[in-house]
Amino acid sequence: TFRLTENDVARPDPDVNNLTRNVGGAAVISSVSYPRFTAVDFRMASALRDAGRDFPGTSFADWPLSYDELEPFYAETERLSGIAGAAEGDDADPFQSRRSGPFPLPPQPEMYVGRVLAHGARQLGYHPFNYPSAIATRPYDGRSPCVSCGFCSYYGCPRNAKGSPAVTTLRRALLSGNCQLRYNAHVTRL
Repeated sequence: TFRLTENDVARPDPDVNNLTRNVGGAAVISSVSYPRFTAVDFRMASALRDAGRDFPGTSFADWPLSYDELEPFYAETERLSGIAGAAEGDDADPFQSRRSGPFPLPPQPEMYVGRVLAHGARQLGYHPFNYPSAIATRPYDGRSPCVSCGFCSYYGCPRNAKGSPAVTTLRRALLSGNCQLRYNAHVTRL
């Protein structure tokens, strides 16, 4: 519940989309999918204008930076979080923009039902691919590999194979000795 003063009556918040309140935030219970925007996403207004497309009343705008400027930060984030994916080949996203290197980890093994659905999708002309995710597919940065228990979405990983901030960047910061984790505290300034 949210109260402005201690004297207010506590009432449940009607917003069911409140993020989890735990160390690591919503990434602890998310599917930890890690897509990148494509180069055209950064220049959507220009791309639409160049294609002669006009949508009155919309607010398409180009980003103030390009995909190429942001790409090194995508690569660093993927390294810090231990992203598993295919950068090239049949399992790679055929629509992805240029990458400066491969993913730090190989993609998740394909499950049987995924293989069947992907085969059917290819027959219809679609391009299914193994979606990048922060799931350790082999030991990585002190984390155990995924055993495909199926609890990735909606639950924290008991093996720490899911790359939430609690077991990646925050863990690394705490192990450095230069960081403290304070709970039930509100940050007012840095």
